Amino acid sequence: MHDEILQEGISRSSDYDNNLVLLRELKRGNEKALDDIVVLNSPLVMMIAKRYIGRGCDIDDLLQLGNVGLIKAARNYDESYGVKFSTYAVPLINGEIKRFLRDDGIIKVSRSLCEASQRVARAREEYVSKNQCEPEISYLAKRCGLSKEDVIQALECQSPMLSLNEVITDEGGCTLSDIIADTQTDKNEQRLLVNELLNSLNDTDRKIITLRYFNDLTQTKTAERCGMSQVQISRREREILSRLRSKVV
Repeated sequence: MHDEILQEGISRSSDYDNNLVLLRELKRGNEKALDDIVVLNSPLVMMIAKRYIGRGCDIDDLLQLGNVGLIKAARNYDESYGVKFSTYAVPLINGEIKRFLRDDGIIKVSRSLCEASQRVARAREEYVSKNQCEPEISYLAKRCGLSKEDVIQALECQSPMLSLNEVITDEGGCTLSDIIADTQTDKNEQRLLVNELLNSLNDTDRKIITLRYFNDLTQTKTAERCGMSQVQISRREREILSRLRSKVV
């Protein structure tokens, strides 16, 4: 009977309300609700997973990773955050996929290339040890029975891989991750989160934040627009920002 009531409530509400009903059920210990949350949010996971196609991981694996992030979001979500579940879940879904690609490595080397790389490495070491200089590509190709292109590929495989968190420029401590980050994806996520946070504010607080941070007005100009004093705007702005930060931490 309990499940029938739950399904009846879900069928009469939007996806947003469906998530809330299911998340509340999950908080009460109904683990079946977790399966329903995964099914309900499968289009969201698919949308995010498609962004990573072609990066060395099959779509089925990407979906599985995305669902891990979704489940983490479902178990940790709290309505007091003041944002929709989908908004809260997006960074966790993305994070789970990105973490796998970073830690597991997205560059897959075939067995034949690995074997060729080992043969080229041995031939190169022997030549350097005997002649105290680097061999020509043509020499390695002939010695190992490979084409010049295969030798070049084999040598590239021997190059050390940079960690995504390794600092590669002294000035500013820039990392490889900073350079190759999917900036458009990050911007879309940030825009979605900002919209949800703004919608969680009352009209006055939303106006203050919009004037200050989107219209670049000073606190004095904002005070004039809102019919308040500069001191009141300053105090209220700090309170609003504190509330918003607590929702995304």
